[in-house]
Amino acid sequence: MDLKLLALAFVTVFVSELGDKSQIAAIALGCSTKSVRAVFLGTALALVLASFIGVWIGGGMGYLLPTRWVKAIAAVGFIIMAVRLLLEANEDDEDNATDMPETSNS
Repeated sequence: MDLKLLALAFVTVFVSELGDKSQIAAIALGCSTKSVRAVFLGTALALVLASFIGVWIGGGMGYLLPTRWVKAIAAVGFIIMAVRLLLEANEDDEDNATDMPETSNS
């Protein structure tokens, strides 16, 4: 087993999962029940299953497409998501600016 790859995968997934929707859902479920162990096991199994599906699909893509193409597709996908987030944030700022009442200095 490649320990460097194991560590890189752990750190990457751990950092990307901090503060995301699944963690917020786990917090909400943990607050609303007395069976914290069931919430932990359920969320842990869900993350393991989702990771398995991602690795399985990624492994299949690795056989079908050259690594360079997979990296390029991922880069383009992240760029598209970033542009969409920026545009949505800009629209939200404009909506908030029009919703605020104007104040006069008189």
